[in-house]
Amino acid sequence: MSNQQASQEPPRRSPLWRRLLERGRNRRLTLNELREMRDAATRVPRRQLQIFLGLIDMHLQRDGGPAEQRRLTQLRCHIASRMIVEKQAGLGHLPGGVKLETVLADVCRCISDGFRNGAPRNHLYWRLGPVDIDRDTALPIALLLSECLSECMGHACDQPYQRRIDVALKRLDSDEAELSIRDNCYQSEALAKAVLQDNPLPQRFALRSGANLRVADAPHFNLQLTFPTSG
Repeated sequence: MSNQQASQEPPRRSPLWRRLLERGRNRRLTLNELREMRDAATRVPRRQLQIFLGLIDMHLQRDGGPAEQRRLTQLRCHIASRMIVEKQAGLGHLPGGVKLETVLADVCRCISDGFRNGAPRNHLYWRLGPVDIDRDTALPIALLLSECLSECMGHACDQPYQRRIDVALKRLDSDEAELSIRDNCYQSEALAKAVLQDNPLPQRFALRSGANLRVADAPHFNLQLTFPTSG
């Protein structure tokens, strides 16, 4: 290729998530920009996750309003959850796969810490039994948990008593396990809509992991995810 041809090539554009974050450096991000960034976050390469996290933290230090803060916190938890799985799974070739209970405990801790200031009346508890699983299944399950918990923690639920959100993981048999999320928010229908209809990511992650995702009929929000533990 000649020097003249090389000079005529258009400059390579930076990733969408970086353009959106830098565009909002000195102003609030619009709702549409936050939605675009949330979708772009699922495609951020592993080597750029730490950069993305640093840019999100920069925005969180500003007073961008409750809606922007909640969406940015959700984004941060999403990226942090990916980093948790990648760290434990290494390059995805660890013998014996991933200890899912360790990954999900770190995700729960990340969500609890991330929403501590914005949702002080929401209390998150987790009880996670041992489940070994391959990395390709662990990643979408961890991200699904992150998305669902972020929606629960950020969902406005005006009730006189404190919110309690319980996460449980248990093995059903040699080939299946179940992850459940229970929230005592009495606005269960509105919460289910926010988690499963307004946000397409949980359904997408359930499909990637080969899981069955459902919301049980109950007075309060009760999500159950059944997934295979072997290929």
